[in-house]
Amino acid sequence: MLASRQLPLSEYAAEQGLELASLLAWEQRLVVQEVPVPPRHRPLRFVAVEVAP
Repeated sequence: MLASRQLPLSEYAAEQGLELASLLAWEQRLVVQEVPVPPRHRPLRFVAVEVAP
């Protein structure tokens, strides 16, 4: 499963020989048809930092 591998969607698409836009379009079609779509791994965009005095 994509989410369990923590693989970016772009890398998954490349591994499978798919265009990212096509993969995203199919994902949206499934969502519209209310077909369960597994959650994607989304890396954290912010990282906590500690500032020393």
